[in-house]
Amino acid sequence: MLMYIGRVYEKIIERGKLYQKKLVKVPAPEFIVLYNGVDQFPDYKKLRFSDAFMGIKGLESVESLELITHVYNINHGRNPQILEKSRNLSGYSIFIAKIREYRKNLPIDESIKAAIKYCIGNEVLKEFFKEHSSEVINMLTEEPSMEEIIAIMSEEIREEIREESREEGLEEGFVIGREKTARNLIGMGMSIDDIARATELSIERINSLALE
Repeated sequence: MLMYIGRVYEKIIERGKLYQKKLVKVPAPEFIVLYNGVDQFPDYKKLRFSDAFMGIKGLESVESLELITHVYNINHGRNPQILEKSRNLSGYSIFIAKIREYRKNLPIDESIKAAIKYCIGNEVLKEFFKEHSSEVINMLTEEPSMEEIIAIMSEEIREEIREESREEGLEEGFVIGREKTARNLIGMGMSIDDIARATELSIERINSLALE
C-alpha cells in the first residue's frame, strides 16, 4: 500500500512542485483490503506498517512513518452488513464460495462453469455472467501468453524508455532505457526473442546484456 500510494502521488504532483515553498495539497488516502482467501481470518483487522519495523520493541508509538490498512473479510457469510450494501460485491462473494464448494469434487474449470450456472440460475450477477462468462472462465483458468504479457507491459516499457530519455538525453536515453528494461526482463526469465520484440533491441545486444 505504501509503495502504491507513492506511485499515485508521483502522478498527481508535478515534479517541479516538489521543491517549492508552498504546501502542495494532496487527496487524503484511505487504505482498504477486501480479503477472500481460504485461511482463517477475522471479519475485520487493522494492519499497521510499523509492525514490520525492526528495532522498535518497547516503543509505544512510531511517528516517523505509519500507514494503517483496514482489512475486511468478504467471504460468503462474513461481514453481511458490508455485502448488503453492494450487490456486485455480494455476488462476487457468492460466486467464489460456490467455486470452492464445487472444487471439492470437480476440476477447477468445471467448478467455475458450475458456479456460473448456479449464479445465473439464482439471479446472482445474472446479466454479467450471461455476457462475460467466457472471459471469466478464461481469466480464472488460463495463464496469460507471453504475447499478452508483452502487450500489457508495452506501454509501461515505452514510458520507462521515455523517462530514461528525458533524464539522459534523446537517442542515448532511448538506448539506455531499452537496455535497462531488457536487463529487467532478462532477470524475470523472459526469452530473448520476446525481449527483442518488447524493447526493439537486437538479439545480439540482448545476448550481450545477458552475459554482463
